[in-house]
Amino acid sequence: MKDYIALDNYTGLGTMGISRRVLASIASKATASVAGASLSKRESRLFQISRPVKVALSHEGKAEIKIEVNLKKGAKVQDICLKIQQEVASQIAMMCEIVPIEIKIKVARVA
Repeated sequence: MKDYIALDNYTGLGTMGISRRVLASIASKATASVAGASLSKRESRLFQISRPVKVALSHEGKAEIKIEVNLKKGAKVQDICLKIQQEVASQIAMMCEIVPIEIKIKVARVA
């Protein structure tokens, strides 16, 4: 599995590499900006091994982003998940030019 995506700059002046960690950080911040949702945290473990945002990169340069979220009670699940997907896609497109992505949302808890 690759650790970064190499993209040609839109100006044609060079190539840039975008790390999985950068994509995960952008997705985390975009998710936190959506009202009614927060990233899933497991309080029961002393050491947190699993992360709420996981990014996998394919050999073709496609990024698959999986996000675990907690939703507020009474929130419309479909609407909030769609807003998260739109916000993450928008932020990645704005910051990283063109990165083909697939965003999967998992609702971990409603509280």
